[in-house]
Amino acid sequence: MVRPQSASQAVRLGVDETRRPRRCGSTGARHAVFQDVSQDEWTFYSQRLKEVAARQATLEREYQQRSVVNRRDIRKMHDENIHLRAIRAGTTDVTAAELEQLELHKFVERRRLNRLTYQLEKLDKCIKGAEESRRFDGVSRSALLPEAVSGNRSVVLRIQKLEKQLDKLMSEQQCINKIGDLYAQVLVEMKAEESGHESRVTVMENEIETRHKQYEKLVVMYHNAVTDHQVAQTALEDFKNKFQRMRKLKDKALGERRQRVEQALKETQELELWEVKLQQEIEAEHERIEDAETERQMLLNRQKRSMNVMERLSSVQPDPSLQKSEPNGLLHTISWSPEDEERIRAYEESVRKMMRVTESSTVDELVTKFEVEHTARLHLHDQVRDEKDKLEQLSGEVQHLKELEAKEKLCGVGQPLMTSYLRDELAACIEEAATKRDEAMQGNKELQNLFAEFLRGLDVLAAAIVMYRPEVHVPPTTAENHQTNLRLIGKKILSLADEAVGRGNEMLNMDPTLVMVPTGNTRIALPPSRTASPVLDDGSNIVASGGVSELGVSSYGIVPSTKPLDVLSSYCSSASSDEEAARKSDRGVALNDNEEPLTRAQIKRLSAVVMRREARLRQHEKRSQGGE
Repeated sequence: MVRPQSASQAVRLGVDETRRPRRCGSTGARHAVFQDVSQDEWTFYSQRLKEVAARQATLEREYQQRSVVNRRDIRKMHDENIHLRAIRAGTTDVTAAELEQLELHKFVERRRLNRLTYQLEKLDKCIKGAEESRRFDGVSRSALLPEAVSGNRSVVLRIQKLEKQLDKLMSEQQCINKIGDLYAQVLVEMKAEESGHESRVTVMENEIETRHKQYEKLVVMYHNAVTDHQVAQTALEDFKNKFQRMRKLKDKALGERRQRVEQALKETQELELWEVKLQQEIEAEHERIEDAETERQMLLNRQKRSMNVMERLSSVQPDPSLQKSEPNGLLHTISWSPEDEERIRAYEESVRKMMRVTESSTVDELVTKFEVEHTARLHLHDQVRDEKDKLEQLSGEVQHLKELEAKEKLCGVGQPLMTSYLRDELAACIEEAATKRDEAMQGNKELQNLFAEFLRGLDVLAAAIVMYRPEVHVPPTTAENHQTNLRLIGKKILSLADEAVGRGNEMLNMDPTLVMVPTGNTRIALPPSRTASPVLDDGSNIVASGGVSELGVSSYGIVPSTKPLDVLSSYCSSASSDEEAARKSDRGVALNDNEEPLTRAQIKRLSAVVMRREARLRQHEKRSQGGE
């Protein structure tokens, strides 16, 4: 015998198997059958049948609605995944890609609206046609045949009415008998399945406990992530403050050094100008000295010649009477050769010129002026020698100031031991600070991504239970209300589990839903498909009595278990085990778009490796800060 899928199907089966002709037998036989059926029992079974049908229809409608919502969410997530992959792989602007995606969504929604409008118009036409056909059918049925109407019309109409009621009651009695047989058969099957019920309940309880442990681990990971985020934020603020403070001090020191260097450059320029000026004065003095030396040499030569002439003149002793009577005839008394006379005339002419130039009236005055000029030239020679010594001294000072200026440009105040070493050390410090800043920003970005993934998970969980108690609305999860949403979702899940426990064995058989998973899924691997059974799978929310009521509810919707967690123990591992786990995870968990999706164990191992890496980075930063 084929088991019916619903109460309406059972009613149809019973009616089809035991349908009788509409007018058969005598009226007395129909009255006899009608008298055997109790009116209270018929009312009770009718009421139960209506309740079962209404309940079945409600459950089927809720299941269909939930299936539609799940399919829509999966399709939306698939589209968003494809869109994000396209943006990441492309080179276009993100804003342009977002606008194109919004236009595509608008087109899809407009097409869906048009389709729904067409369906509504079609349904309205069908409803109007059904109403018209029903109205015509009722009119045709209400009309009596002409041959059935006789003189005793009231009696005929009463008999027809009673026959209709009798046929209706007989069909309902047959339906009730079929439903009773169906319930008896279901009772036998449930008694046969009672032997394996306890084992299934135990398996479901173990699965629920495993899910609770996994949720506890996720809560612990979330708290650790929040703590690490706060520590990273604090370290980043400290680093920024320290960096700004060091930058201000360095800017101040650089400003002071710049002022000193500018002052030294200004003094150097003044010294260079003074040196150029002194050099010009020395060159002019050299020219004057050379001119004076030339004139002095000429005067000496002339003086020697004049002395020779005077000596020759003094060697001759002329007669005084001749000098008085003939003063200009002295030369005529001495017999000279023509060359000597010519030379004497040249000497006399030179002496006259010198006397005229020096404005001297006598030869003694000329000699006195020559001695004064010679003494002045000697003094100038001494002054030139002193100026040369001063120039050499100033040149040494300028060279020394240039060396000081070069040292100030390289390393600032004071004379360092090794300027290149100090420059390399400063570059290394700046590079290390930039590396620490980049690492802190990367850690902050990873924590933000983890927090965003957590918020998206809360939204998905809220969408999964939106059909249960819709009056309790869960708003979209943000950074401000995620704790409140987590409490609401936890309470709704626990309430749903308690209601499922309270209903007992009233489990429904639902057809499996076909879930379309995108081909680019690399996040998690789905479990293998299994055949549908009257009892829900192990991952459902229905648990046995006592499975949820004994658990406590904390501020996050679950009480941490007393058993040790693997995540907490993984935080205290040694450096060698961390490196080995990192190598294993890098070797076994690294995925590309074309590889197999990650399993739950791989995701756990990967998250543990990431947390250990973050812990090692924090320890390294603490050690480096302590060393500084």
